[in-house]
Amino acid sequence: MAMGLEKPDLAMPFGKNNLLMTLKNSILKFINQWKTYNWKAILIYVAIASAMLQLLYIVCDFQHPVFRRFINKISLSFFFISTLLLTVILTYKRISSWLSVSVNPQLMVITRKGYAILCLFSAVQHFSLIKYGLEPYNLLLLGREVPSTESYLLSFFYIISLLMLLVGYRIRLAWILIFVLGGLVIPFSLEIFLKNIFNFYAIFISVDLWKGKKTNEGSWAIVLMCLSASVLMTAAGLHKLLGPVWQEGLGFYYSLNISFFPDRYLWNLLDYKGLMYFFNWSTIIIEVIALPLFLFKRAWSLVIWCFLGLALFLTFAMSGIGIMGGPIVFCMILLFLSLTNIPVKLSRFFFKKNNKVEDFTKPKAKYSVLSSVGVGMVIFWYTILSCSHDLYRDYRLKKLNNPAQFGNFKNTQLPKTVPQNAITYRLSYIDRVFIAPIQPYKFWKFTWSISLFNYHHLFDRLYFKVIFTDYDNKQVEIINYFDEDGAISENHPLIGNERFILSCFRMMDAVRSEPFLSSSTLNLPMEKELQGIVMYSLDNQNRNRYKSATIYVKQMHQPFKYEGNSKPWKQEPWIEFYILNLKDKKGKIVNKLSTYEYEKLEIEAFKKKIIVPNF
Repeated sequence: MAMGLEKPDLAMPFGKNNLLMTLKNSILKFINQWKTYNWKAILIYVAIASAMLQLLYIVCDFQHPVFRRFINKISLSFFFISTLLLTVILTYKRISSWLSVSVNPQLMVITRKGYAILCLFSAVQHFSLIKYGLEPYNLLLLGREVPSTESYLLSFFYIISLLMLLVGYRIRLAWILIFVLGGLVIPFSLEIFLKNIFNFYAIFISVDLWKGKKTNEGSWAIVLMCLSASVLMTAAGLHKLLGPVWQEGLGFYYSLNISFFPDRYLWNLLDYKGLMYFFNWSTIIIEVIALPLFLFKRAWSLVIWCFLGLALFLTFAMSGIGIMGGPIVFCMILLFLSLTNIPVKLSRFFFKKNNKVEDFTKPKAKYSVLSSVGVGMVIFWYTILSCSHDLYRDYRLKKLNNPAQFGNFKNTQLPKTVPQNAITYRLSYIDRVFIAPIQPYKFWKFTWSISLFNYHHLFDRLYFKVIFTDYDNKQVEIINYFDEDGAISENHPLIGNERFILSCFRMMDAVRSEPFLSSSTLNLPMEKELQGIVMYSLDNQNRNRYKSATIYVKQMHQPFKYEGNSKPWKQEPWIEFYILNLKDKKGKIVNKLSTYEYEKLEIEAFKKKIIVPNF
């Protein structure tokens, strides 16, 4: 049989490369075809049509309730989506210009290594506390028994990622791991509020920029990092401005009067009433103006001064809240300074160098998708939506005729429930359907609106001591955490760590919450917390030497009016709060503690019981 060329099988599929090329060409053709459409006009028509449909819903009285709700939700949804997309298109160039900045890379390496060292110090502290049962606070919030092996593994990988960041190995991967793992092992407090902002946006800064190379790739992430920090500051300022304690000029006084926050040398400032009022209103003004000033590039140097004030306050006046707050803000300031010409000017002034301001607008490093401008625009609008969600959630009830919310407090002059008006209903629907679902879980949030040092942050604080009883009924206090005036006495790994402040705060919550007042039965996380404090207080001694441990507490009841450097709780007795049998590890609460008498405060809203505690 004659051999000939075989005919190709037309039924055979194309090769893999041909399929990919065909798919790529189809996608490009589809994108190019969509580019030809006039999207501005289309979105304007959709917005107008949805607005007309919403007007029809308001004017016409539809009898069928299902159809009525359908018309309302459809029109609101299309109006929000079309308006948002239209805003993105119309503001694209202006926002791109605002985010496009030249970066001075001289400070980037210093910031990266300094931040890594700070976080390593804190991480090692947290790691050392696990063996006592004081697992990372966020794991306790899960409300379950957390094996120590799990805590050790999470903390170990977190430390490894910090070491990777320090030496400059796989910097992008290191930032991602730090953000993800940090959400679990960093205490849910001021430390995570600041670190999450830093860790998230650091992911998108160019690796070459972190290594000190000249490029502007990912510089938009530094701008958004400072934007989120400004939102945090301004939100805290607004909470103070809307609260009666700070309105009366006593917020700063009560903050500084908490014994274990500032060092003793600052206590003398409490005797100067005018100074307290000055710092009170200066704090509010500086915090409130931070965000409005940041929106203008020419005012960035002023915003740096606002951040510097916050860093100094957290580092010195609030050193007892933990060592991380102030230094993290200092790291943010270094990044912020890299967006300005201030480092160059300082170099000229101190070293007499004729350094010219360099233009880094042309990147000299390799391209990275995560640092691209397109990703920057997506993250920008995601940040804006997250901020709007937080601010709307916190302030809508004050601004739109609904009951004011004060955390664990309530306003007695307002009814418990007020029907939503038309505006509130529509805004709530948009927030609930489109914005709230895309918000990250609280352990990984990077935009915050929190009421720092407001109401229960200032009052009802307590400090504690742990007394051990041996089999001869002799009592001993192995670690002396506080002096009689409430100041920190000895420096232990638990002291200076926010995990310690959270332990005090959780015991304060235990005093307030109803299950702990009405019963001696503790739920698991709180039981574990108190036992962890006892185990740590043994200071590595053999627990078999003692039969029981008792936690004594003393409540820091603030003076009801301005009284200078007054510590009323000095003369108050220590109260037995919790007893633990070290043999069988069974504990119980033995005394119910009284809560602070807010109605005796010399503040109008509390005197008249307009605002009362909700616990």
